Amino acid sequence: GSYAEARAKNDPSLGIAYPKDYVLVPSRASFISQESEHPNAAKLWLDYVLSEKGQQILASQADIPSIRRDIAGKNDIDGMTALLGKALKPIPVNETLLDYLQPQKRLQFIKQWRSAAAK
Repeated sequence: GSYAEARAKNDPSLGIAYPKDYVLVPSRASFISQESEHPNAAKLWLDYVLSEKGQQILASQADIPSIRRDIAGKNDIDGMTALLGKALKPIPVNETLLDYLQPQKRLQFIKQWRSAAAK
């Protein structure tokens, strides 16, 4: 991911290998709390982060891929698609992310994981 890529840029002993079959891409989300003390300031911040300038900074200085297509360089949706092709599998931000917070489902998942990992 972006952290490994940033580290590899500065450490020649590290390399990045991308699977050709399946690459999960976590979604980053930002929210404005209903209880925010300064909701207008928060809206301005989100507008900036999503703007061309904000996305350019994230892509070029923070090594976080841009969600926009008008960003210079390859650290955006088009660049990731060119690199990973059909293996690119974004994790959607929706209610299914909350499923495994339910204690029974979480426990069942952990048991399956441990069984699969032979632990």
